[in-house]
Amino acid sequence: MGSLWNFDLAFGNVDYVNEGEFQFESPMGFWVKEHKWYERLFQDPAFVSKVKTHFLFFRDNQNFILDKIGFYDNYLKFA
Repeated sequence: MGSLWNFDLAFGNVDYVNEGEFQFESPMGFWVKEHKWYERLFQDPAFVSKVKTHFLFFRDNQNFILDKIGFYDNYLKFA
């Protein structure tokens, strides 16, 4: 699945990957979903349900997560 910090790649926000018709220079969408193994996973309703639940958890906690990032940004600013 790759590194947890590799969301630039997962969201297509890279300037070094081009595969055929796909141009991955925009952070919009989920281009990694277009790969064969993900296409197969997204055919499974149970997997899709888990992805939606996981996504909604983070979306519903977005302010908490951003506040936590802000806290640590301020805490570590002189490090």
